[in-house]
Amino acid sequence: MTRLITAAFVGAMLGLLPAAAAADDVRGAIVACVRIDDSGAVTDAFVLKSSGDPTIDAGMLAVIKKHDWGKKQLGETGPGETRNAWHPQRMTMKGAAPYDLPPSCAPQPQ
Repeated sequence: MTRLITAAFVGAMLGLLPAAAAADDVRGAIVACVRIDDSGAVTDAFVLKSSGDPTIDAGMLAVIKKHDWGKKQLGETGPGETRNAWHPQRMTMKGAAPYDLPPSCAPQPQ
């Protein structure tokens, strides 16, 4: 279920990215670790690899959290199962090169 989401249009549309990022030629990419429930809602997410700008990271993460991942389909199981489990998700803004995805992700124990 990993998707590459382009943030510039989606984020500006949702009003989640800083106005300067939507207006200026600001580019960035992140990898987030995302947990999605059976309804398609993001139950938790955090930035795994940063764009280098905390404001852009926060805006991109907000877009990921608002994204409609769709309800779990009947029979959706197997190695690609991403519901109620952590998985990496890439996001780019304004043509930035996406980062490579790690094979898996999860929160670090505290």
